[in-house]
Amino acid sequence: MLSGSEKELAVIEQKFTDNIGFNYVAFLKELQPGGEPQLKYNSLLSERTMLTEFRSTPSDTQPADIDKVLMKIKTKVWKERMRLLEFMRDYDKLRAGRILKSVFRRSLDMCKLMLVDSEVAALEIRYRSAKDPNCVDYLHFSEDIEAIFAMKGLEKNPLQKFEEFKPPIEVDENKLSPEKEVLLNMCMKRFAEKVRTNRMQLFPLFEDYDRVHNGMVSRSQFLRALTELDLGLVSEREFMVLFEKFDTKIGGRNDVNYLAFCDKIYDMAHFEKWRP
Repeated sequence: MLSGSEKELAVIEQKFTDNIGFNYVAFLKELQPGGEPQLKYNSLLSERTMLTEFRSTPSDTQPADIDKVLMKIKTKVWKERMRLLEFMRDYDKLRAGRILKSVFRRSLDMCKLMLVDSEVAALEIRYRSAKDPNCVDYLHFSEDIEAIFAMKGLEKNPLQKFEEFKPPIEVDENKLSPEKEVLLNMCMKRFAEKVRTNRMQLFPLFEDYDRVHNGMVSRSQFLRALTELDLGLVSEREFMVLFEKFDTKIGGRNDVNYLAFCDKIYDMAHFEKWRP
């Protein structure tokens, strides 16, 4: 411990005190002269920025088709009724409409969109900020996605026609053999005739089983709903064909897309859904 008289301490304090306070760095430098200390803050900050912000796709991976990527995201958002903006704008402290690429990727992960690196790379290229190439215009991205729910500027032009977004029907990719297609059409025509004759609504009963409101029911729930709707006897072979056609994989489980099933029945019955 250094000792000194009050007069000496006052002289030292007067010499090394500025508007901010006592400059102990200058005091120690004069007390124990030596080499300039290496300040590593800037180098560490630069290294951290490179590690967190630079997450490029592999050199042999090309960015995915942006139209397919946007359709994938729109379908996910439409099904789950989520707002991507809520996951991103909190990172934009200055409300500039853009965020770092690393933050953009983190936000997409939080949305659980299940995008691969090539798909994220396509989004970063499409929505790269003109003011900062290291940032993404998340506001523009969010507006493009949420346009499936409402048209921008519709309040200023209320007569403008809004086209409802229709996600691709996944069950169309379920291909059946010609024999099974014939059996499926016979079964669906029988259901459609019963629905048309009795003006039946199919959705309410299926929705009672759909607790998470994702348009899916389990295999057993689908069979139970068909029985309760009293659409006619369904053989085991017919039910297997129906399940194979409207089967959709959700979270590792095979469920039935009852929305696609009901829409198909209504189309064949030639009457508007939701109106008996």
